Amino acid sequence: MRGGCTVATTAAAGAAAAAAAVAAACGLGLAAAAAAEGGAPLPGGVPTPDSAPVAPLPLEELRFEGGFPVPETVEGAYRTMDLARAVTAYLDFIPAASAGALAGALPAPGGVAITETLMHADPLFLTANTDTVYAISAADLRRGPLVVEVPPRSGPGLVNDGYFRHVLDMGSTGPDMGKGGKYLLLPPLTDVIDKNETFEGNTSVGQVEAALITDFQVAEGLQVVEYAGETLFAARSRCFSNLIALRGFTSEDGSPDGTVDVFKRGFKVYPLSELGAPPEMRFEDISTAAMNTIHASDATFFEEVHALIQDEPASCFGPELLGLLAALGIEQGRPFPPSKDIRETLDQAAAIGNAAARSLTFAPRGAESYVYGPDSVWYTLFPGGSYRWLTPEGARDPDSRAAFFFGATFVTPFMSQQFVGKGSQYLVAARDSGGDWLQGNRSYVLTLPPDIPAEDFWSVTVYDAQTRSLLQSPQEFPSLSSKRGGLEENPDGSFDLFFGPAPPPGAPVGNWVQTDPHGSFFLILRLYGPGARYFDGTWRPDEPLNTTPSP
Repeated sequence: MRGGCTVATTAAAGAAAAAAAVAAACGLGLAAAAAAEGGAPLPGGVPTPDSAPVAPLPLEELRFEGGFPVPETVEGAYRTMDLARAVTAYLDFIPAASAGALAGALPAPGGVAITETLMHADPLFLTANTDTVYAISAADLRRGPLVVEVPPRSGPGLVNDGYFRHVLDMGSTGPDMGKGGKYLLLPPLTDVIDKNETFEGNTSVGQVEAALITDFQVAEGLQVVEYAGETLFAARSRCFSNLIALRGFTSEDGSPDGTVDVFKRGFKVYPLSELGAPPEMRFEDISTAAMNTIHASDATFFEEVHALIQDEPASCFGPELLGLLAALGIEQGRPFPPSKDIRETLDQAAAIGNAAARSLTFAPRGAESYVYGPDSVWYTLFPGGSYRWLTPEGARDPDSRAAFFFGATFVTPFMSQQFVGKGSQYLVAARDSGGDWLQGNRSYVLTLPPDIPAEDFWSVTVYDAQTRSLLQSPQEFPSLSSKRGGLEENPDGSFDLFFGPAPPPGAPVGNWVQTDPHGSFFLILRLYGPGARYFDGTWRPDEPLNTTPSP
């Protein structure tokens, strides 16, 4: 039995077959089944079982005596408050937990994770693409400022902090405009505490701990500074822990080799004290690595968050978020776990929080999320077009923020705002045209109309609904892309793309992605260098159509 999912097996079947049966019956899909046959197992806390019992809610009846709550109501009220806070903390700390999980899987300082042969399905990595070269490094600012050297010909690059907030852009979408440049990443001003809300943007200048004193008066946004005869683009982070990522395009024939060489020769991260004599970087190819970059979905999530807050200043999370944790006994400098009662509450909150996160990610309830209206299944995780999930009135949309970081990593304005010909745009579909979830044992066709508005290229990628990572299958990549050869175009310039456990009769095999008959999946359509016809709605993809033959 695993999380309420039970499968009957026989001893004669053998351990591998039995484990594979459990994986299939419990909805864990091909990744878990393959693990049972000798592959890397899914990490504990990542998959969600098909049944997850939840304890009854603490309050059944509210009773008072002359306005005073009776003891049972007092106890129930406090337990309900704890549960509500724990569920809120789960959803609000998804960005931090995800950033921490990714940072923990990356090479030590001085190292860079790179996808030399593009990203395959082996790493568990939230909605990675298979068409650009990634170069990712963790940046720890506890010892002071870091210099980031970005080589010429870099694609979109960025820095996000330990809460996955945007710090700066680099490369083709940054101030160096793809010509290469040097960036200065400054540590947080550790005595500055936000009195009002979760932090956004950059702190104002204040007193700094002695170890972090610099001459750089960088307060808001990106600024140009001069240091030791060098011109640097400087920004200050809210957190000590940061993530640096570059993406690079492949050549016309789809080869990543040229970009890999550019990154290895020119991408550097090092202390400011080594400006002018930077050290050699270590590059580790993660293209097919067995690694997990995903936070836990069960109560282990709160242990991960407890570890994250230990080494960060208050500026990283702010008093409101830290207060949510403190009310649950999760605090800096105090051991985990908290009391037995709170631990039981955290177990319950994790189950509810995971269910809420999956609902928000795959079935958003806001009408603004559905790009083409209520009759379409295509939606965005940036409703309103704000990369900070802010309404025009300045209100935060915490549901959309949680949904995004439950299913994706890294954020930049170039992912959400309308920059014609720059950055990238994303559309998500988890259902077919009839409103049913996309299932790996069914067959589908997706038609992309002619003249797809992507100045660079477009792709459609298949992801496992359990892990939100690339779908594992016998194919090299679970995606179709205009960047790679083999796609057959219709006479009118449209493309019919097929998804299912077997290629449909008569369909071009090069237009087909194999799915896992034991699991569920979702699609992401990416437009790199999106054109005006995407933004004005004159071009739109068709709906995924279920073409499974009737039994």
